[in-house]
Amino acid sequence: MRQGCPASALAFLLVQETLLISIRQEPGLTGVRLSGDESQGVAKERCYADDTIVYLSGLGQVGTLMAVVKRFETALGQELNPAKSVGVIFGEEKRKEKPTGEGIRWVKFGEEPLT
Repeated sequence: MRQGCPASALAFLLVQETLLISIRQEPGLTGVRLSGDESQGVAKERCYADDTIVYLSGLGQVGTLMAVVKRFETALGQELNPAKSVGVIFGEEKRKEKPTGEGIRWVKFGEEPLT
C-alpha cells in the first residue's frame, strides 16, 4: 500500500488492533483495576492512533509485555521505537529497581521529569 493511500489509516488500525488484542489476552499481564469496585473492570491498554499506553500491575510484568511486543514485531514488521518510549513507575513499585534493557527510559512518577 502506498503512503498517502486513503485506506492506509484503516490498514494501520487493523494491524495495531492485533497488538492490543495480544496484550488483552496475555494472562501474564494483569493490568490495573480502574477503581476499588471490581465491577468497573481492569485497564490493560489504551491506544490513540499510533500512541499506545500499557498498564502493568507491577514491574515483574515488563518482561512478559516485551515478549508480546517482540512477537508482534516479528509477525508484522512494525517495531517499537525505544527512543520514543517512556515507562512511568507509580506507587509501591517506585521502591523497586528500575527495569534495564530494551532501551526504554524509566522514570519514577513525582520524582523525575517525564520530558
